Amino acid sequence: VAGEMSQTICASWSYGACDLAYKSIPELITTMCFCRGAGCNYLLNITPTSTGKILDIQKAMIETLGKWININKKPFYEGMPTDIKGPGNDFALKTPDGKIYIFAFDLYNSHPRVYTGLTENISKIIWLDNEKEETFFQSEDNTLCMNLSPANSGYHMIVRVAELTVNK
Repeated sequence: VAGEMSQTICASWSYGACDLAYKSIPELITTMCFCRGAGCNYLLNITPTSTGKILDIQKAMIETLGKWININKKPFYEGMPTDIKGPGNDFALKTPDGKIYIFAFDLYNSHPRVYTGLTENISKIIWLDNEKEETFFQSEDNTLCMNLSPANSGYHMIVRVAELTVNK
């Protein structure tokens, strides 16, 4: 059974000249990720005017969402839910090629994170946003403990995605 979640970019489902209640970019990115974590599609409703014009603010918001998706497109489009559990809202998706992707939330908390439910041995972890390798430890029962390297000042992806390479 396919699932989907629909959300408006502002308060209304249709254009309103005085509808200034736009969702924040962090809220939209987080909701998109939650949908993918549940294996659902995400539909974002924009509100063009009666002449079909899309407001500049909505264009900018969609372009910003597109920037995040472009960095994380493989797990975002191809990933399927797994039984891997992490702290808080963190979750993992697996792509058909066997790669595992962890979606890490609460980026201000840079403490090591523990993930359970893995059945594979991991050989490498790389962040998709900056292509830097992350340090980790995996126990005999496949519990994974990985660091969350702090992002540079002025750099915040809302949700970071790490690619886990599985030993073959």
